[in-house]
Amino acid sequence: MAETKGDEKNIINHPVVKMINGYLVDYFSFIIIYVVLIIVFIGYFYVLNPKYKNIIKNNELHQSYKKKEITQLIGAVENYQNYKKIYDAIPANDKAKINSFLPNKDDSEELLIYIRNMMTRGGYKLLSLEVGPFTKKNEVAAATVSPAANKSAIKKLNADQSEPGTGQATTTKEMGIIDISLKVGGLNYSALKNFFQFVERDARFFDIENVDFSLSDGVADLRLKAYYLN
Repeated sequence: MAETKGDEKNIINHPVVKMINGYLVDYFSFIIIYVVLIIVFIGYFYVLNPKYKNIIKNNELHQSYKKKEITQLIGAVENYQNYKKIYDAIPANDKAKINSFLPNKDDSEELLIYIRNMMTRGGYKLLSLEVGPFTKKNEVAAATVSPAANKSAIKKLNADQSEPGTGQATTTKEMGIIDISLKVGGLNYSALKNFFQFVERDARFFDIENVDFSLSDGVADLRLKAYYLN
């Protein structure tokens, strides 16, 4: 036990140990400063700086998205203003024709009266008329039909949107379909051709789906489709 204490005393009194202890006492504050600087250096370059760069990058990306959205909004406003100018320049009579092209309601009684008046105006003999059913609107991708589109284009639109295996045309989100059945008498081939042209020239949009014509009776059994906006 005495030998162990003596050895410890000798180690403490060793010149090298005394020198190290002296340096620690004299330069302790400097050592602390260096350690703190090293910790700060490591923290900045390996923790703070990467986070700062990531924040800057995300902010620049966010600003880029915002500028893109603002540009799109400005373009949409300019388009709206141009469309409004074009629409305001349309005469009132032409606006009424545009509104009648695709009515904004599915009123069967109004459509019955319209077709009867249409047949009377054209001088055709209407034997029977049935309107309906109204095809249920389906929440599918919206499609826009230009007023300049012809009957075959609408027929193709309905065919492209038909449900597989059903043969039934689906409607767009903005447009509904009305089935119409009518019989017209007093016709021959020439009069039937004129009747088709008469229907196509009408202000309201009709799509002739099927024709069953009896030359001997002079009667045409037709199936039509009309359209309306929700």
